[in-house]
Amino acid sequence: MQILNNNILSKLVNILFNYKHNIVISKIYSVVLLFLVLLRRLRVRFTSKVYLKNGQFFLADISNSQFHDCLMGGSYEEHLLLVLKKIGFNGNEYFCDIGSNWGFHSINVLETFDTSKVICIEPNFSIFKQLEDYISQIGANDRAILHNVGLGHGDFSASIGNGFLHSGLGETIEKTNLNLREKMKRYFTHSKDFQVKQGDGLLSDFSINVIKIDAEGYELKILSGMQELISRQKPIIFFEFNQMHHVSLDAFTGHFRNLDYRIYKFSNDIGFYRYQNVDSPLDLLVAVHNENEILKDNLFSLNKKFYET
Repeated sequence: MQILNNNILSKLVNILFNYKHNIVISKIYSVVLLFLVLLRRLRVRFTSKVYLKNGQFFLADISNSQFHDCLMGGSYEEHLLLVLKKIGFNGNEYFCDIGSNWGFHSINVLETFDTSKVICIEPNFSIFKQLEDYISQIGANDRAILHNVGLGHGDFSASIGNGFLHSGLGETIEKTNLNLREKMKRYFTHSKDFQVKQGDGLLSDFSINVIKIDAEGYELKILSGMQELISRQKPIIFFEFNQMHHVSLDAFTGHFRNLDYRIYKFSNDIGFYRYQNVDSPLDLLVAVHNENEILKDNLFSLNKKFYET
């Protein structure tokens, strides 16, 4: 995908994003982003054209902060896309995008593999509308299954609010004995109710070869609700490990060890390597079952150049 900054505001956001490491510019960027979010809530939307390789394009809302990370800042979670190009898809397999946001990964899969199908899970009501719109604009409704629900360790009702500046993010609040602080948060973040489902129930009828989870700290709860599916189908699982979410690496390694999985991290120099110690506060990791054929092909010991061929 390639973005075309076809209006003055879009060009301004692009420039500010690329130089936001500067403290002053970072503050200006935050003010502009806040302005865009306020306009969006007033039903005023600024868009940019995003072109696919086949010449198709869709109009994307530039107030979504994850849109900036994906397209204005370069490739987002690049290692996932590199591996997907190597393993491919057959006509019966799905890429399951949990926490799909506006659909960056799913749209990449749809445009890269003619036979691919995707399942998108996005509980944030306003972001889900963007996702629906973009999938429809590129004519991929017949290859995409979209669910405006959350995944978790059980079936229950919850609420989600939009991050104010980070409009591509949200925070989930289970609807049980809300205190005053949580009620205020629901009000000021425009929270809405949604349903949480277990993956073992929602996804049981699909053949899934790759799962991507970006759930802002809810990854283990999601995984605990789809253990039967994972044990049966043994998909490759990409997920985010963030120390700010107060979940230990031991919790992940223990969970995946019980499923006969190992955890790897991607390096631009050596490709994938076993992940056993925390390298940084935020890491993008991949869990692979010990019987997976790609391990036998030595896929995870080769360097980045292999993935780009």
